[in-house]
Amino acid sequence: MNFSANLTAIGRSFTSRNYTLFFLGQSLSLLGNWITKTTILWLAYDLTHSPIFLGIIGFLSQIPNLVVTPFAGVIIERYQRRQVLILAHTLSILIFLSLGILTLEGFMTSWLLLTLSIMQGLVNSVALPARQTFLGDIVTQKEDISNATALHSSLATMCRILGPGIAGFLIANINGGYCFLLDGLSYIAVILALSFMKINSASQESFSASPAAKISLLENLQEGYRYVFDFLPMRLILLQVAAMSFLGMSYRSLLPIWTTEIVKGDATTLGYLMGATGIGALLAALYLSARPSVVGFEEILTFSPAILGGALVGFCLVNNWFISLGLMAVIGAASLLVTSASNALLQTIADENKRGRVMSFYTMAMMGILPLGELFMGFLTQGVGVTYTLMISGISCVIIAIFSAINLPSLQVVLRPIYIKNNLLPS
Repeated sequence: MNFSANLTAIGRSFTSRNYTLFFLGQSLSLLGNWITKTTILWLAYDLTHSPIFLGIIGFLSQIPNLVVTPFAGVIIERYQRRQVLILAHTLSILIFLSLGILTLEGFMTSWLLLTLSIMQGLVNSVALPARQTFLGDIVTQKEDISNATALHSSLATMCRILGPGIAGFLIANINGGYCFLLDGLSYIAVILALSFMKINSASQESFSASPAAKISLLENLQEGYRYVFDFLPMRLILLQVAAMSFLGMSYRSLLPIWTTEIVKGDATTLGYLMGATGIGALLAALYLSARPSVVGFEEILTFSPAILGGALVGFCLVNNWFISLGLMAVIGAASLLVTSASNALLQTIADENKRGRVMSFYTMAMMGILPLGELFMGFLTQGVGVTYTLMISGISCVIIAIFSAINLPSLQVVLRPIYIKNNLLPS
C-alpha cells in the first residue's frame, strides 16, 4: 500500500458529513477540556496550597463515572442521544462560564471550585458514554468503527498535548478565568455541529417501542449487566479495561513525583515526559485508524498490556534520559491501543439496542475505576516509594496480558461468527 493509499485509509471516516461535523466540534471541545483541567489544578493549588485538596478535587470530580455512568447508559438508550448531548453541553457552558466569571471577579473559593468541579463530573458521567455511543450512530459501516474511534483518539491525544501549554500561557500572561470562558464557548461549536447533523434515529425509536423501554430504569440496568457479563467477549474486554485502569493507567498520577524525587527535574521535565506519551499515543492512533476493521483487535488487546508493563519496568531501571523518553512514548502508545481497541471492538459486537449500556459500562471501567487506581497507587507510593510502585504497576500489566493470552483462543472462537455476520470476514 503506497503513501496516498495509507492517507486515504486513515481519513476514510471523513467521507461521512456527520463524522466530519462531529470531529470539528470535538476538536474545539476537547482542546477546551484540557485547558480547563490544567487550570482547575493550578487554581486549586493556588487557592489552598494543599496537595491533599488536589487529590480530593481530582477524585470527587471523576467518581461520578463509577456511580452515575451505568444509569446514564439506560438514559441514552431511552432518549435521543443527540438531544442528551446538547443538554449536557448546555449545562457545561453554564458551569464553565460560572467558573470563568467567578475567577475573573475574584469571588472564587476552594469550596466553589470543588462544587462546580463535581457538577461538571456529573455532567461528564452522562456525556462521555453518550458521546461514545453517538460515535457509533454516525458511522454507517461497521468496518469503519475502528477508524472513527482511532481518529477520535488521535484528536484527544493532540488536545492533551496542546491544551496544558495554552492554559499555562493564558494563566501566566492574562488570567486563568479566561481559560474557563474559552472552554464554555467551545461547547457552542459542538452544539452547532450536532444541530447540523442528519441522524437516522430508527434504532432508538425501536427501543422506545420495545418492551424493554416499558420496564423500570433499574430493571434496564440489570438487563444490561446480565447481557455484558453473560457474553464472554464483553466480560473479558471490560474486566481487562477495568484492571488496566486500576493497575496500569494510573502511572500518570505518579509522574510528577518521579520527576521531582527521582530525576530532580521541574515542570519542563514533566512536560517532556507527558509530551512523549502523547506522541506515542498519536502514532498508535494513526496505526489503528489505518487498519481496515476491528478484526484482530482482540490480539492487540492481548499484547498491549505486556508492552505497557515491560516499558514501565524498563522506565524504572534505565538511567538514560533519551531512553526514558522513548519508553514513555511506548507507554503512551500501548495505553492508547488498550483504550481505543477495546472501545471499537465493543461498539462493533454490541447489539444495537444495548450499545448505550455497553458503552456506559466501558466508560465506568475506564474512567470510573481510574480515580480508585490513582488513590491506591498514591497510598502504595507512601509505603514503598514511587519506583517500586511503578514497577508493581508494570508487573501487574504483564500478568493481565498473560490472563488475556490464556483466554484469547476462546475469545476468537466467539468473535469469528460476529465478524462474519457484520461482513468483516468472508463466510
